[in-house]
Amino acid sequence: MKKPLFANDRLPHKLVTVGDIALTSADEVFTEIVGVPVREVRILRLIDDNPGITFIEIVTATHLERSFVSRMIQKLSRRGLIERRATEADARRYQLYTNAEGKALRARARALSDRLEAIVLTPLAREDAAAIAGAMGTLMEWLEGDTYRAMLAECLADWTARPDDAT
Repeated sequence: MKKPLFANDRLPHKLVTVGDIALTSADEVFTEIVGVPVREVRILRLIDDNPGITFIEIVTATHLERSFVSRMIQKLSRRGLIERRATEADARRYQLYTNAEGKALRARARALSDRLEAIVLTPLAREDAAAIAGAMGTLMEWLEGDTYRAMLAECLADWTARPDDAT
């Protein structure tokens, strides 16, 4: 009998694994069809949705490493998909904008994203897919909130105070 893929894994690991599998397979398709990897498209979408967004705002919104975001911005800029403009307040800081080429690529990528998402969700009933989307939204809000962080700090304090019997 084959052991279930996630037999002993915790929910966060399952979420990461499912996401990694979906993104890796989508990345191949995005690179082939659109010419840009899916994570670069993610950054492009964020810039297009938020004209004038800064590097730090992208890092905060995406939860990606600063060096990775920096490389993605450089690639998008070199490909002629985005523009950097110095801020009026501080010439060392810059804001990011999509240009016509970036907007066109984003539109093409959107159609591809819709198609790939439908393929990923194929084994689920429409109601189940909607329930997962809703639950993920709720989890994101919770994980980014102050109450969650306070509960983590409390857990750490409790565990540190009595590591042998903390439950």
